[in-house]
Amino acid sequence: MTTSTVNSLAVILRGYEEGWNRGDLNVLDEILAPDFQAHDPSAPNGVVGLGAVRELMTQIRTAFPDVRREALDHVAHDDKVAVRWRVTGTHQGPFGAAAATGRRIEVTGITFYRFTEGRIAEEWVQMDYAGLSRQLSDP
Repeated sequence: MTTSTVNSLAVILRGYEEGWNRGDLNVLDEILAPDFQAHDPSAPNGVVGLGAVRELMTQIRTAFPDVRREALDHVAHDDKVAVRWRVTGTHQGPFGAAAATGRRIEVTGITFYRFTEGRIAEEWVQMDYAGLSRQLSDP
């Protein structure tokens, strides 16, 4: 791996550990480009800008206060890094239309990240939304 690839992966893992796992959203100012954009089927208009990312992460961390995100695999080429990941947590607060269930969830997905000047400029997310829905609704 090139130094640039190693640095890009380190930025992603820092976001997982500090932002997702510890809830330190200040890390976003350091790892995301100011004009960051996320492309996600669950957000048809995308998630644009640091404020929108903060809001989304706050909603998720409120619904799943013990959320843990971990990288399982990764590949990199030029300015892009793809990470296959797993998220676990306990549904303890409202999530969309779903009231807290107290259920443990485990969801996997893949995100492609594009970097510019050492920061994440854009991401494309694919995750198992059907599996998450099933875990929150099954008895």
